Amino acid sequence: MDHSLKSCTFYKNKQWFHSNSSTRNFVEYVIEKARQEDEGFYSCVCYTEQNQRLEESSPAPLIVTAFQEWPHLELIPHLRKYDFGSKVTMECSSNSDSSYTQCWFYNFDVFIGHRSNSSAESPIQYVISNVTVNDRGVYSCVCYTAQHRITYRSKGIILYTAGTLTL
Repeated sequence: MDHSLKSCTFYKNKQWFHSNSSTRNFVEYVIEKARQEDEGFYSCVCYTEQNQRLEESSPAPLIVTAFQEWPHLELIPHLRKYDFGSKVTMECSSNSDSSYTQCWFYNFDVFIGHRSNSSAESPIQYVISNVTVNDRGVYSCVCYTAQHRITYRSKGIILYTAGTLTL
């Protein structure tokens, strides 16, 4: 469906930073000469000419200077397969002295959720409280450190499901 956009609001790390209006079918925000302080996760929410709010975009990471850290992702409890209806917690933690304040979780390359941590000393968790067949996949996370740096994406971890699917 083609939407004529009226305006978009841009966010960096879930915080508002810019609004733009449009007379075209797209709105853009350009960062000239990006620097390390521009690193973060960018998203936007746009409105049509009829003031209809469109879905928020998936966060896109901007990495200016590579930070040589890959978060550690694990599934809790540690099982080979998870029964339908069970609970599984994904926990993203640092392999070094870094403290994470935010993490973005992905299934394959699809963004599934963002979590913040008030205590940067503990791992960041994403919970699936009722596992279904749709939760099968390869999960990973990307985190933002207390030192304002973005990590690389963690190594993927596979979530297998067990049980029969009733249609």
